[in-house]
Amino acid sequence: MLDSLYFSVITLTTVGYGDFTPQTVYGKIFTMIYIFFGLGILIGFITPIGEFLVDRRLERLEKQVQKKRKI
Repeated sequence: MLDSLYFSVITLTTVGYGDFTPQTVYGKIFTMIYIFFGLGILIGFITPIGEFLVDRRLERLEKQVQKKRKI
């Protein structure tokens, strides 16, 4: 059961199998937890950058609309 969960996590998170894989139960559990925390941290860094880019684009569009209204 643990092997199927481990391989599901590795596959769904697109981490891949690689050359080195944990051989013990604790190693597999640690790896799965490590992957989920790593993805959480990555999402935490990427989300504000995406929000900033979207907000900047919306501001530009609003300025364009205001210019067109003046004309």
